[in-house]
Amino acid sequence: MVVFRTNASSSVGIGHLARCRRLANRLQEDGSDVSFVLDQVNSFASAYLNDFSVNELYCEDLYFDDEERDAILFIESLKNKNISCVVVDDYRLSHVWEKAVSILGKPIIALDDQNINKHQCDLLVDSTWQGEDTPKRYETLVGSDTIRLLGPKYLLIDEMFGSQSSKKKSYGDSASVKLLLNLGGGGDLSILVLIAQCLISNKPSDTTYFISIVAGPYAISQDKLTDFASRYDEVEVIFNQDGLFDHLIETDLYVGTSGGTLFEALSLKIPALTFSVSNNQANNIENFENLGHYFHIGSLDLDNI
Repeated sequence: MVVFRTNASSSVGIGHLARCRRLANRLQEDGSDVSFVLDQVNSFASAYLNDFSVNELYCEDLYFDDEERDAILFIESLKNKNISCVVVDDYRLSHVWEKAVSILGKPIIALDDQNINKHQCDLLVDSTWQGEDTPKRYETLVGSDTIRLLGPKYLLIDEMFGSQSSKKKSYGDSASVKLLLNLGGGGDLSILVLIAQCLISNKPSDTTYFISIVAGPYAISQDKLTDFASRYDEVEVIFNQDGLFDHLIETDLYVGTSGGTLFEALSLKIPALTFSVSNNQANNIENFENLGHYFHIGSLDLDNI
């Protein structure tokens, strides 16, 4: 059994969970048993991972506070289970957690994209593109025996995006523009309300906007977004969507964070205007340009949308 240790929340969204599920789906297709271990399991996580067994480490008023304690609880949760491999995707967990879990005597695979944490693992996967510095990532953060798979070719993305990558969108003279606004699985939706309001207020007179706004399962200020959308016929809210392919394929411009959805948009040749809301989304504009993305700002100034 391959066991994934990851998590989702309002602060980190569902990026870790999503890429782990993509890998888990492929492993399951190849005949592997797969299990997930999360901090806590709510209704969304249960439905999102309904094809796998899912366990939670913390219940009621207990929360993560220490890597070593988390590792002990993780190991205890695996008693009497035939484990073949552990996959960890969580910024809170580093070489400290991995060293403790190594007592299981099984391979440890770390998924990371920050180039900050030290790791004691057998395999590290990071799809971040940092130009000529990409091969140097984690060079001093892992042991000499750790295999590093680095760069965009190791991006965990749904197959449907790869299969549609050659279907370049056609742009005519239509004055109707479809925009998709997204912060990922979490975040404060009031940010997208500000952006949408600015777009509507500054819309050219000869143009029609259709604005779809994604409300992630762990996002806050959903009531504020719902109230805003109810006042505009051209605004729709996408709640708890399991994947955005059907919406992206019809999108003219993606506006949002430079997380996983950006790379899905790029694979479909959809222009994007992005900003960063967390450290792992930050990158030099030159590196984004290497990937075909030219419109990125480091952070969003809410006073000057």
